[in-house]
Amino acid sequence: MLEYANIKEFISSFGYLAIFFGTIVDHSGIPFPIVLSGYFSATGIFDERLAIIISFIAVLTSNLASYFIGIYFSSIRFNNFKKYKNILRMIEISEGVIGKYKYWMILFSNFFAVWGKFVFFSIGRQNLKIRFFYFLVLIASLFYTVVYFFIGNKLYHLLQPNEDFYSRILILFSLFFFMTLYLLSLFVMRKNKS
Repeated sequence: MLEYANIKEFISSFGYLAIFFGTIVDHSGIPFPIVLSGYFSATGIFDERLAIIISFIAVLTSNLASYFIGIYFSSIRFNNFKKYKNILRMIEISEGVIGKYKYWMILFSNFFAVWGKFVFFSIGRQNLKIRFFYFLVLIASLFYTVVYFFIGNKLYHLLQPNEDFYSRILILFSLFFFMTLYLLSLFVMRKNKS
């Protein structure tokens, strides 16, 4: 029989691994593992510092892995994958945006749904030499992790019945932030479709 104590013990035992590998694999644009790590840190199941460090390392690993995979798949090797039209479309969108806003895309691409995850791949594929690239990826990964960890932490507090008004406004602002980025992402995808 599943009891709260058993579930809590299971999450505290295997949760850090799930957050690490879930964050590396997740490319949906909504970092559920990071949000959950913030949520479980607020409940006391996870150690807050350890959870945010693991989430940050996972995001950094994912971004750099995408970059190095992009280097591996140069234009010559990539021609073999023409049948994957949706993936090619996301790469074309990210490459079109990178040309105009290189530094901004490195810093904020993780926040854009789906196609933003292809930015590091595209930078590697185009073999762009960008000054301070690794430093920018480090800052982008840290910023992305802290924002969504904070949202998960505040989500726990929002669900508590005795929470104050300002915390509720803050979480609503965070949800508005989510929606704005998704709508902007859809706008960019639609604009590049035509």
